Amino acid sequence: MRRGILFVAIWLLVGVTVNVAIAEAAGWFSIANIKGGLLASFAPNRAALICESRSIGKKELSWMTIAASPGEVSQSVRMNKSIPQATLGELPGWCSARSAECREAEQENSRVAARQGGGVSQPIDIGIGWPLVSLSLSVEPRLWHPVVVPPSIAHGGAVWETNVVHRYRALAWRPVWPGFALNTCFYALLAWSLIRGPRTLRRWRRRRAGRCIACGYDLKGLAVGAVCPECGRGSYRTPAVTRGPRNE
Repeated sequence: MRRGILFVAIWLLVGVTVNVAIAEAAGWFSIANIKGGLLASFAPNRAALICESRSIGKKELSWMTIAASPGEVSQSVRMNKSIPQATLGELPGWCSARSAECREAEQENSRVAARQGGGVSQPIDIGIGWPLVSLSLSVEPRLWHPVVVPPSIAHGGAVWETNVVHRYRALAWRPVWPGFALNTCFYALLAWSLIRGPRTLRRWRRRRAGRCIACGYDLKGLAVGAVCPECGRGSYRTPAVTRGPRNE
């Protein structure tokens, strides 16, 4: 029992290591490109306009709140077919636009920027991992002036701006469920298949053919449980009996 638990724990640890390594590599090297957007209404006169950027192993969601009635939202969707309508519940769980507190903070920053004559950057949520998003981070909106641009502040990770506007190299450590667990199991099974799979298959075929599972020596004719005379390790197991056709 303990050996089985240790076996599973070791391979899950391998899966976690590979999962995190691939996710962080995607967050650092992959540059997301704009793919489309969503328009999600969350109040009678408010909606969130979300721009989605994607690349292999990386997704970026930048968003802003806009004043729009349900009718205006529907009209905007009809006028621009590339921006489908959605609800907040359809957004990924790691998207901060789902949080009322984050939406209120974004609106307050916009009001402050309007009073001070500056600007405000959009909140950005970055999800990394393949085949599913397993880690994420959020970049706070920034108030800026023509001369002073404050650095980016990230929660759940760290970001570095690239020479492409609003594109980041990211390292995240906030897990996204169930993506983190599913990716871990996927990579653990893949690693086991590549490292231990061929050996396990070879031993199974030798046992089925009545050969030593260690060296492949033919053990037919020996007593059940006899030690292999060639290597002294494998023991004889009766090969599977091939069943003939059933007599009707």
